[in-house]
Amino acid sequence: MPKLNPINVLIKYQKIIMETYYQNNNRPKATWECLQNKLPELSNSMSFNTFKQYLSVFLALLPELDKVIQEKNLIAQKLETVKSENHNLKNKLQSTSQKLYKVIQEENETKQNLKTVTQQNTELKDKTVNLKIELDKVIQKGEIDKRHAQTLDNQPKKINNWNIQKAKDGYYRCYRKIDKKVHSIYIGKTLDIQKAQRRISEKEQKIGLYKVIQNKT
Repeated sequence: MPKLNPINVLIKYQKIIMETYYQNNNRPKATWECLQNKLPELSNSMSFNTFKQYLSVFLALLPELDKVIQEKNLIAQKLETVKSENHNLKNKLQSTSQKLYKVIQEENETKQNLKTVTQQNTELKDKTVNLKIELDKVIQKGEIDKRHAQTLDNQPKKINNWNIQKAKDGYYRCYRKIDKKVHSIYIGKTLDIQKAQRRISEKEQKIGLYKVIQNKT
């Protein structure tokens, strides 16, 4: 069986998924386990980790998605109403020639309404497509942020006994407490190990680190 698109599954079974989620006190794991019997398609389309990640994004976009769905349903109702009115007008046209002029006017108005509603329906379809694209972008950004975080975790925490920190401004600096005084060294936007070692060496020579150590001993 081909693997289904996770976004399409979430949208298609939105009502069941959200009811189960709220019944399980907003717990993704419990919701996933409960849905295994209700929605076999869920396991065929994604893993639990994917479900958990998509669900958090889906919850954030749910108000906008509900709005689009409601508008779509309203347009569909209007479309059916207009089609019914158009059908009735055609019957009137066949049954009475005396009201021919009036019926033609009403039919033209109905056709214009049908055109407007059809155009609105097309615009709503475009909104749905754009919403799916934005959802994909958010998921992709989340994956990039996750990989970036993993990269930061693999970076060294110390160089030559100097602690490395990335400040809120996005720049790396080295810190070390020497003789009750905290010294800092600016590294830059990226953590270049060789550059850091060179600047540490320059800093240690400037503050006479080895003299301080010798005096203590």
